[in-house]
Amino acid sequence: MNRDGIRRNVELFDIWNTIKIKFTVMHPRISHNQSIRITGNIPELGNWNKIDPIMCHDEPGHNTLNNEALVPYSVTIPITTRQDVVSYGFNYSYSLWDGVNRETEWERDPARRMEVMNSDEYRGQLGNSNAY
Repeated sequence: MNRDGIRRNVELFDIWNTIKIKFTVMHPRISHNQSIRITGNIPELGNWNKIDPIMCHDEPGHNTLNNEALVPYSVTIPITTRQDVVSYGFNYSYSLWDGVNRETEWERDPARRMEVMNSDEYRGQLGNSNAY
């Protein structure tokens, strides 16, 4: 309880069991009333919250593909890792939100998949431990 006599719940967050993942998608420039968003099947990505997904932000610069300027849209999210497993996977998808028509266009199906390896178990692509 605090000094006002009100009970408050406290959640401890151990930063040592997290990694930061930068999600980036290349997309043609969008208008000011549109946004690129991401959601996935883990709490850090909203547990498939399609009502209010996480917004990606445009980065300076662009690339060109088939004469079309593409802009990187990204967001960095801390993901809690599980130390008791060799690999930890999750699914995620990007969407384009149109604020004028209030419509969402989802990308391909099935969703993308990310596998995160436990660093204690990872031996590198050639099987060499700590090979840099």
